[in-house]
Amino acid sequence: MTVGKISFLSPQNREVTELGLRLKEASENVSTNQSGLQVSAKRPIIKKVLEAMASGIDVSPLFGDVVKAASTKDLAQKKLAYMYIATQAERNAELVILAVNTFQKDLQDENPLVRGLALRTLCSMRLADYVKYMLESLSRALGDSSPYVRKTALTSLIKVFHLSPEHVMGK
Repeated sequence: MTVGKISFLSPQNREVTELGLRLKEASENVSTNQSGLQVSAKRPIIKKVLEAMASGIDVSPLFGDVVKAASTKDLAQKKLAYMYIATQAERNAELVILAVNTFQKDLQDENPLVRGLALRTLCSMRLADYVKYMLESLSRALGDSSPYVRKTALTSLIKVFHLSPEHVMGK
């Protein structure tokens, strides 16, 4: 609530607003840490978003920003963003198509870990409207050259079966 120029946001809303601003402002610059691994400036912010989510704060307004942050070469940041997306997908069903586009792109990645992660996250979303995308991705992944991706496809197929048995059984 705002009166004049004074804002009366709850501490939780203020924290979510601040995290959103920090995500938008964080550059795509990647630095190298002491171990020689590349680290994105958005990674610690996404960690804070997950911490807020774990403490019961509604972080669903950040969905679009976190989906954008998932488009990165930083595998740790991608994992964190995908964790958020899988958890928040049901609350943001209208924006999930943005995440699906990111998953589709990552399913074509040369790294089998990225392909498996994208497939697992896509099939973890409990949204029956997206079963078509899940089945298309599973079909390709079951024939993937990587044993890891094929194993992930099998376990993901079970999740999709529980979500929509009629689609998996072809009825």
